[in-house]
Formats: sequence, structure tokens, C-alpha cells
Amino acid sequence: MIATLPRGVRGIDEAPAQSLLTNVALAAPNKSLDKPLNFAGGLSLAPDVLKSKPAVLLPLFRDFGSTMQATVDHLHQIQKASQTFRIVVSTDMPIFKSLRPYGWAVSHVQSEMQWNPDNGSWRNYVEDELLGVARDFGVRLVFDFSSIEALHNSWKKLLAMAGLPESLAPSNLFLGTGLEHSSWRGWLPTVSSGASAHVVQVNDVYRWNVELYKFADSSMLFVSELTSKSRELARIARQRGWNTALLSVVPEKPPAVEINAALLHLFDGLSLAGAGIANGGMGKQSKTTNLPATLFVQDISESDFDRSERKALAFWSSQR
Repeated sequence: MIATLPRGVRGIDEAPAQSLLTNVALAAPNKSLDKPLNFAGGLSLAPDVLKSKPAVLLPLFRDFGSTMQATVDHLHQIQKASQTFRIVVSTDMPIFKSLRPYGWAVSHVQSEMQWNPDNGSWRNYVEDELLGVARDFGVRLVFDFSSIEALHNSWKKLLAMAGLPESLAPSNLFLGTGLEHSSWRGWLPTVSSGASAHVVQVNDVYRWNVELYKFADSSMLFVSELTSKSRELARIARQRGWNTALLSVVPEKPPAVEINAALLHLFDGLSLAGAGIANGGMGKQSKTTNLPATLFVQDISESDFDRSERKALAFWSSQR
């Protein structure tokens, strides 16, 4: 080959699909109204005193893990002890009842599972909604725990806002790199190199079991249903330095939209520009999957690995 694929994990949007809060976190402090809503947000103080307390936006999305109770309990304890900030929650889950004891304001957005893609990007919709909440409530801090780095940055800012020592540990607030996930979004680029097993409970129906093998800086991905034959093909892929993902789902035979979502996020998080092979019953090339450098092959042969690398190289070269 005249050229080779660059190393490095970059998704189909030219970057890993990490936090959907990046734009909101950057813009929120500059978007406040002169007279934002005066709300209690968990503090039982006189209205004129409340106005002086900064507001914190806490996004509790399905993306960021299902074990939110430890997070909200910990933050509520800090709030009660300091009495220095108010909280407004934005969520795509039916959790109003569980949040009621905290006295926080709650804003609801439509979940990605219910989102009609004909209406555009769900991510853009959520960012617009969160920016509106940040503006209307006069938010000073967006508490982002979608990655370990984001969590610690948010935690330091919250402690400074509350006038508490920075040495106070953030406990076990962030659980997004654990073995169980509530979404495909965001966690794949943070998986350590080597073998790992994951469970993705994307909704109340489908539970995906995922066997990953990840190489640092790999640009190619092999995805297949979990079978004895696919294990052998995955071994061949790993010999070539490819990332591999073997999937089984309960119940069996999910609809095409579920398969396409899984493929899109797997390739986004573990390959360059959607480069690799999807084997067996893992969908087919379509506008939904939007993976221009991927081969969809029912009965794969070793020569398909060479063909896929050539296709990925041709696509990469055409984009430069």
C-alpha cells in the first residue's frame, strides 16, 4: 500500500462520542438571564435569600448510568451541609417520585429511545433543551459526570462554590466505566485495552452482552453475533490488530433499529470513520447505520479483512 490507515480511535463524527454536555457546560455560565427564575431547588430559605444562591444543573440521563441514587444522595448531603447552592435536574427518565424528597426543580426531555430521527439529531435537541434550562434558571455550573475527568472538574467547581475543602473526595459518583451500562453512548472510548465483558441495558426490553477486545490506537473493528465461528474470526481480526466486539442479546432477534443503534455506537467508539466488518446477522449498509468504510458480510472469509482495510484506506484518503 502507498499509505496506511492512521492509528487512533476517532468516531464517525471525527471524535469519540463522549459527553453530550460539552456545549452546554461551556455556554451555560454566559447564558444566564438578568432575572432568572427564583426557585427553592432544595433549600428552605426566604425568597430574597434564595436569589443569592447559585444554581447547579444536574443532568440525570440514562446515558450516564443506572445507579443514580448514590449520586443524588451524595450531592444532597453536600447541599444540606453547606446551604450554598440550588439544584435543577434535567432527565429523560420517569424519576420525579424518587427526586421529590430532595425538593429539586425537575425538567424533563424526550428520551433517545422515543426520539423520531426525522426530527434531526437527538443530541442537538438535548443540548438546546439544556441550554434553555441553564438560561431560564440562571445556572452557574453544569455538573457533568459523563466521564471521570468531567466528574472531577465538576466536583472541584462545586466544592469551591460551596466553600468546602477540595480534599473532600467525590465518593463513587461516576460508575460509567463499570461493566453495566444504560446506553451505548460515551463509554466505549474509555474502555481499557485488552479483554472486557459488558452488559448494555438500553431499555426495558433488550439486554446486550458484549465481549470486547480493544487495542490502544486501533483503527479497525470486527463485530459479530456470538458464535463459535465468530470467535475464530475475531481471533484472526485480533492478529491483525483490530478491535473486536462479539454480541448476544436477550431476548433474541431485536428489531433492525436496535441492531443499527448498537452498530453505530460500537463503530463510533472503536474505529476510524466506521472502518471494519460487521458479520452475520448484524444488519446491513443503510442510511441508518451510516458507516461508509464498513463491510457488511453474511459469510466472511479471511480475504474480507484485506478488502475491508483497502476500503477503509480508500475512504480515509478521499477525506484528506
